[in-house]
Amino acid sequence: MKIMTRFTPVSILFMAAIFAIMWSGAVIWVSFNQPYMGLKLGIVGEQIRILDTDSSLAGTMESPKNQVLKRISIPTQAIDLIPMDLAPEPDSAMGTYRNYAQFLERQGQIADMLRQQKLELTLGDGQVYSISVTPHRPVKTFDLAFWVQLIVGVVAWLISAAVYAFRSNELAARYLLLSGICTLVFSSFAGIYSTREIALPTTLFQFLSDLNFFGGSVFIASFVALLLYYPRRIAPNWVGVGVIGIFVLWFIAQQMGMFESMTFARRFLVMLGLLCSFVLAAIHWWFSQYAPLERAALQWFLLSWLLGTSLFVLFILLPTLFGFDTSALQGYAFTLFLLVYIGLAFGILRYRLFELGIWWGRILLLLIAILFLILLDIIFISLLNLSPKISMTLALVVCGILWLPLRGWIWEKFLGYLSPKRELQFREIIGVTLATAQQNQQQLWQEVLQKNFAALQVDEGIYTEAPVLAQQGLQLHIPAIQQLHAVTLGYAGQGRRLFSQYDVAIATELCEMLDYAIQAKMAYEAGVIEERQRIRRDLHDNISSQLVNALHSQQPQRKDDMIRNTLTDLRDVINHSMSGGICFEELLINIRAEIAERLALADIQLDWSMTGNVQQAMSLEMIHGLRSILREATNNCIRHAYAQHLKIKIRIETQFLLLQVQDDGQGLAELKIGQGQGLTNMQTRVQLLGGEIQFLNQQGLLIDMKLPLGSNRE
Repeated sequence: MKIMTRFTPVSILFMAAIFAIMWSGAVIWVSFNQPYMGLKLGIVGEQIRILDTDSSLAGTMESPKNQVLKRISIPTQAIDLIPMDLAPEPDSAMGTYRNYAQFLERQGQIADMLRQQKLELTLGDGQVYSISVTPHRPVKTFDLAFWVQLIVGVVAWLISAAVYAFRSNELAARYLLLSGICTLVFSSFAGIYSTREIALPTTLFQFLSDLNFFGGSVFIASFVALLLYYPRRIAPNWVGVGVIGIFVLWFIAQQMGMFESMTFARRFLVMLGLLCSFVLAAIHWWFSQYAPLERAALQWFLLSWLLGTSLFVLFILLPTLFGFDTSALQGYAFTLFLLVYIGLAFGILRYRLFELGIWWGRILLLLIAILFLILLDIIFISLLNLSPKISMTLALVVCGILWLPLRGWIWEKFLGYLSPKRELQFREIIGVTLATAQQNQQQLWQEVLQKNFAALQVDEGIYTEAPVLAQQGLQLHIPAIQQLHAVTLGYAGQGRRLFSQYDVAIATELCEMLDYAIQAKMAYEAGVIEERQRIRRDLHDNISSQLVNALHSQQPQRKDDMIRNTLTDLRDVINHSMSGGICFEELLINIRAEIAERLALADIQLDWSMTGNVQQAMSLEMIHGLRSILREATNNCIRHAYAQHLKIKIRIETQFLLLQVQDDGQGLAELKIGQGQGLTNMQTRVQLLGGEIQFLNQQGLLIDMKLPLGSNRE
């Protein structure tokens, strides 16, 4: 079935639109050229009533609105009306072809009478009204059902033509195009005769009705043939042509009078074709269990078919087999066919298949729940003789108890979606982060991804800034994270489904979690390295230099002081190296004990006071600086001041530390400042800390310092 075309998609769409306009114009023209009495008729009980009239009614002073219409007549002929004359759909109401022939004959008689300029209406109470019949029916009087059916046919035709324009080499698109022209035929023709005022000429009515049946039959046949090649080919080309041929031959057989029952002839093969479509869909479902693209495309078909054709059959065609007349609903029910075309168009064009899986399953489960609820309601009413209110309440309770657990089982078992367990994901990410080598991290990361998405393929990926779908949902690209390489996952759910936006959200969460964990680990390791370097600097710059100076010192007292200070510094390095700082109280207690011991050996009394927020944390830089400053001040008092008392006053404010060190010795004037390094070292230390220092003579030496804390340092 190879069709060669030299037309571009744009030209195909243009020709399809022109054809739709011409077809619509012809349908409207046929309806417009029918006689019009100006009456809106309806069946109430077993009688025909005049529901409404318009200004075309003439010859009477009172309107016959809401009156029973018994007969119409002209001077040479009269006919008594029966409810069957208003049947909108012969297929549903006639039953047999004999009744159909009688119906068409009566339609012809009434239509001939309507061609006259004047008619007489005989009402149920015996009154006779004369009305004028116009040769044309105004377009504004066309029923809504007429426009609905015409629009449905046109839209179905344009959708199928659009798909064919871009997929002209695919058999599925060609059969969809065939179904589109069939929908245009049966829907628009039904719109003409189902919304007539009362009658159409016999030949016209039979032509429209028979072609409506033919179009509907080939419509079903085209879908059966389409499923032979969509979403995968399961039959040779001639099988699809043969299916179409069977339905055409069936139509010819019923036209030749080979069937007595019109209901059987015009419903049986259609219902059989519908059943075949579901069988073929089930076959495709089985074959596509490891072909997620085919499975997603099939889901488009099943969703649209279930919501469209199945509902039409359930509420329109199936009841007629049991004697129920559903013809009044048929005009509006044609809108359901648009769902079929939209779904199939998306499936054949492979439109966003990766977004279909989750909400497709939700809609399907919702439909099952509704059918389950209706079935329970029917059982309770028919078998238990419960009232409708009690029956519906009981059905809701049973659905809540049985359906909700069953729904979760169906969701996980058949639809392949599991809710992610956050605690397990967190453990897996931590395991990746703590791996000792980059190669081990990469392997563990790929295992985490494979486990969370059940991917059949895990390969090296390409550069992306965030998780992104590819190959219509067959692949999911995972970006590189820190030192880990990008990853490409293929075939989610062990190849049974496509990746979706739901998977993208999970992948994004995993990537963010891993990135945060790796950054935290890197920050920790950087802190450890920095602390080790600080310890190395302290050991090299302070401890080692102090030990060397003590080794070369010729003064025993100075050597003892330097060794004592070195041991104190070493103890602080060991105790506080990992904490990053201690509070003022802890530091100053240690310094006070050290200073008190040294002053006691020199027979000098210590007066120590400390106020303010002593629990405030200190930086390592402040710890070393403050300790060095107080040591230098103590050394100066012991060696040069010849003092009896040393007063140290510390006040800790919100933004500053205020420190005063005062002795009662000989004061600043007697000191050889230029020759010593003690006061100079204190001044340098204070400046490095961003503070201020003053040396004053006040009954000895007063050292006044102001050191900034935290963000006040410049």
